[in-house]
Amino acid sequence: MHDRYWDTAELKLIAYEAFLRERDGRFELKLPLHKLTRELPKAYHYREIYDEAEIRRALKLPSIGTLGVSLQT
Repeated sequence: MHDRYWDTAELKLIAYEAFLRERDGRFELKLPLHKLTRELPKAYHYREIYDEAEIRRALKLPSIGTLGVSLQT
């Protein structure tokens, strides 16, 4: 198993507590479903997206070329 994590130069995904991983050539996006407040304990729940078209929509990426190429531009 080989994982590669992606983010912007400004680390926008991790700041939002989202994770984009490429595992053995397949992409997985985890988006947070929680809002952290001082009153509530940190409970991390994520929506996991495996479909590349849905990942593109969530990240507002163009649908031209491979997802890896779109992420590098």
